[in-house]
This record gives sequence, structure tokens and C-alpha cells, in this order.
Amino acid sequence: MRLVVDANILYSVILNTNGAVADVFFNTRPPLELFAPQLLRKELDRHRPRIAKYTGTSVANVTDVIGLIIRRVTLIDPALIADNTWAKAKELTGSVDPDDEDYVALALYLGCPLWTGDKKLTRGLKGSDVTVLSSSEVRQYGKLK
Repeated sequence: MRLVVDANILYSVILNTNGAVADVFFNTRPPLELFAPQLLRKELDRHRPRIAKYTGTSVANVTDVIGLIIRRVTLIDPALIADNTWAKAKELTGSVDPDDEDYVALALYLGCPLWTGDKKLTRGLKGSDVTVLSSSEVRQYGKLK
């Protein structure tokens, strides 16, 4: 299954590598084909110290976990996305959360669902051209090993 994965899903995986979301992320069979905008790497790196503090581990350990997670995600250059797709994404996220515009634009560009745990974004995209899936819906897709 091809999915655009939202940053909040990856934060969930980083914060609890033994949790239910991490289980879906790593163990769904066949493996999920995950995509995210390039800005995801910078976003995760920017929060490394805070994640380390929250989890009680070192920044180096958080960096290792982020590296492991990023290897499972194909990062897409936003320059590949057409202007009209960006306009549609801006329209869809403007009243919800403009920070999600890149993820919505990528989902529109790739024509695949967006995997997010953001309930506000999910409600905001209801009835739009973007299919939104929760972790439990993604879990139903495949068998976990």
C-alpha cells in the first residue's frame, strides 16, 4: 500500500518504538510504501533535543532512531508538484493547519492516501480529494508479522 505519512505518525514511532503505531510502521506485510515531503527530515532533526528529553535518552540515540525511520520513507522534492496541486492543498489546509499543506499536496500529487493521527486534519479533509487513514485503518490493510 502506498501512503503519504504525516510527521505525527513518525513522532509516535520515535516516542514509542514498541507501540502500536511503530508495529504498523515496521511490521505490516507486505511492507508499506511510504512517502513524505523532503521537509520531514528537517522537521525531525529540529526536534531531536526535545524528543531526547521527553524520552529520557540521548540526542545520538534519537538521531539513530530517526535514521532508521527515514530509511523506510521516500522523501519527495516539492518542486515536482505542480502549482495547481499546491493551490488545491493550500485551499484544503488553510482553515485546518497550513503546516500540513506539504503532506496534502504530496498525497494529491501521488494520488494515494494520507496516514495521519491528526484528528483536526482528518475532519478538515473529509469529503475532499484526499483519503485519510488512521493507524488502525492502515493496520487493517495487512497482516503484522
